[in-house]
Amino acid sequence: MKSTSLLHCRLAPAFIGLVLAAPSAGAAVYVVGTGSGCTHATVQAAINAAQANPGADTVRITRSQTWTAQELQVDTSQELSLVGGFDTCTTSEPSGMTTLSGAGGNPRQVLRVSMPGGGVVRLQHLMIRDADPSSDADGGGIYFSGNGVLELSDTSVIQNQAGYGAGIYARGTGHDARLVFGENVIVGFNTARHSGGGVYVHGIREFRMHAPGSVIMWNMAQGIGGGGYGGGLMVLSNGIAAAAYIGSGQPGLGSIVSNTAVYGGGVAVVGDDPGGATTVISSFASIRLQQTVADAPAGVRDNVASQRGGGLYLRPYADFDDTVSTDVWLFNTELEANTAPVGAAIYSDSSGDAPSSILINDPSSFPGGAGACQSGRFCGGLYDNLAQTPDGAPANGAVVHLEGNTDLGINVVSATGNPDAGPAIRGGWAIEGNRGSRLIQADDGWMSIRNALIADNETSDVLIRHDLGRLHMTDISLAGNVIGGSHVFVKGGGAPSPSYVVRRSILWQPGKTILQCNGCSKEFESVIASERGSLDGGQTPHVSVRDPRFIDPARGDYRPRAASPAVDAAPSVAGDDRDALGLERDRNLPIVVPGVRDLGAYERQALLPLVLNADFDADLHLWSTVTAGVTTRDTTFNASGASGSGSAKVSQTNIAFGQAVRGIAQCVHLPGPGIYTVNGFGRGTGNITVAGDIAQLFWEYRRDGGEACTQGAADANGYHTLSNTGSWRRPANPALIAVNAAEWTSNSSITITLVGTESGPSGDPRTLNTWFDGITLDIIGSDRIFADGFDP
Repeated sequence: MKSTSLLHCRLAPAFIGLVLAAPSAGAAVYVVGTGSGCTHATVQAAINAAQANPGADTVRITRSQTWTAQELQVDTSQELSLVGGFDTCTTSEPSGMTTLSGAGGNPRQVLRVSMPGGGVVRLQHLMIRDADPSSDADGGGIYFSGNGVLELSDTSVIQNQAGYGAGIYARGTGHDARLVFGENVIVGFNTARHSGGGVYVHGIREFRMHAPGSVIMWNMAQGIGGGGYGGGLMVLSNGIAAAAYIGSGQPGLGSIVSNTAVYGGGVAVVGDDPGGATTVISSFASIRLQQTVADAPAGVRDNVASQRGGGLYLRPYADFDDTVSTDVWLFNTELEANTAPVGAAIYSDSSGDAPSSILINDPSSFPGGAGACQSGRFCGGLYDNLAQTPDGAPANGAVVHLEGNTDLGINVVSATGNPDAGPAIRGGWAIEGNRGSRLIQADDGWMSIRNALIADNETSDVLIRHDLGRLHMTDISLAGNVIGGSHVFVKGGGAPSPSYVVRRSILWQPGKTILQCNGCSKEFESVIASERGSLDGGQTPHVSVRDPRFIDPARGDYRPRAASPAVDAAPSVAGDDRDALGLERDRNLPIVVPGVRDLGAYERQALLPLVLNADFDADLHLWSTVTAGVTTRDTTFNASGASGSGSAKVSQTNIAFGQAVRGIAQCVHLPGPGIYTVNGFGRGTGNITVAGDIAQLFWEYRRDGGEACTQGAADANGYHTLSNTGSWRRPANPALIAVNAAEWTSNSSITITLVGTESGPSGDPRTLNTWFDGITLDIIGSDRIFADGFDP
């Protein structure tokens, strides 16, 4: 019999009960509760009836009462749905959740599901809680074993206890076993005395949590008497492969959040002995985290490990004949604010020759299976992870710690580890705000990083130590890190050769030696560095020491300014890759010579703007003080930028007639020769008949003013009057400054200063008030304009 939900509005409740309870050769619906329309008084009785009936059966459970002391058992090879949330037995649609509680019963799981011969069991609109089986028991809220499929949706598994898998323990007995979370599944506040606080996946070929709104959070793996793996999720293989596929989770929150363990506060991926002394077994345990909801990266956040692996922990297995590898695959995933004494974000343990790999944004590994990274933002990142002890004291551990035979690839194709091979990279990774003894500690295996920003991290020792194997870095911006050690990198030797490769990158850590090389061989291509003695010894054309001129490093903006030596500094690269923000590479900007492609993680998309924070929308940042105390941001008046965003006000009291006051200034290096125009909006205090205070721009051109734009006297200067009335005015004709090719140098600059001049009608002493907004420095030509003999 098919579902009778459509008949409920037409048939008498008593007849409905007879129909639902009657034996049938097809599917049936059984209703649990008290009162009219109910077929069974207990959930277990309804389950038994459904299992005895062939077909895809449904058990509906009313929510008019809390079902306590539950010790439910399902043993089937059919399709069975347990659906809660019905107000009464005659209600056709769920309107909430039904609670199945183990409180008050024996120390057992709330629900045991066995499907040795296959089958599908679906749980919907249920809250499963309060299980407390024996201290070594597998499974608290749910125990699942077999070769079938267990699906959950709109269901919470909370406040359960067990030895292993306090929320859910899922054990596969064949290659078709699957655990699937649909929408809005919450596994939270569960406590495992040993391992797997939230979910324990043991030999399950596929655990999938891709649907939106599902999250594993606030679970604990205590590790009493040993263990303590996987506060949120434990993935174990000891012969049958085990894999977890995790999506975006709760947008704005993440997927694996605020869990605690001894090893792997968020996730532990573990291989164990398959057994069988005469059988060679090769298997794997893996997890793939990826964005599955538009503009919502997957997130492993705020997890804590008391020993190793705050966010992720890997431990492979190998003996004389068996191997279980462990793998982590991330696509547009953020590892954020996780903590542990060692491996605050990631710890990869070792076991003989057993391999492990951590592969991030590998374009060959997520074909069509991951949501596109949003243009204009990073495709995931490593943010604010902290190496510290459980009591909050700083610990002597790395943020990412890789033991043994572990490969790390960021934005590269895993099959080769070669940043220049395979499909185009569509976005980059940010590594920012992390703190530990080192950012990355790796023993051996290859490490390849492409299209990444590594900035504003803090270490008590060197930033990155890689002992053996190949360290390959391409399209990297590394800057602004606080490094306690004397070097940025420590690199050991080992095959292949060269073992330390840096291409099209910026390594800018003034005051630090970039590389300590212990027997490594080196290769460089188009590198800007803060020192080069440790790199090429000044013997090659491939490394230069020049300030990269970031836009605003004090606030974490490491994009290049237009006149950065990183802009258009390298030849184009075949293919259609993108920069770290997903923007087009190989953008050839006008007047900038001689290359096409930018160095580092970012590709500048346009020449303008040259003046930064020109609209004063939030503050006066990036403008330097000329006269202290005379310039403020005034939200009362606004001419440019966001509505109501304000302007810069230059004012002073007790001032004489005709006195000029210089407020704030900005130095702009020039990206090339051409005719530059200076203009902006100004406002004074006069009107159509009476002159008032004058808002002006004072500009100074220096052919070679150095990095601060102050070296030597100005080669040319002038004033550009904006307004002397009480209304905003932007002059139709800007000031023109011509810089020909013979005069231009890489240190040529124009400094623009906001100047107010007292010219009001009142007597002395006087008060000056002038306002400025939308300051621009544009360019209307290039060195070609001088071809006809034009001479400025």
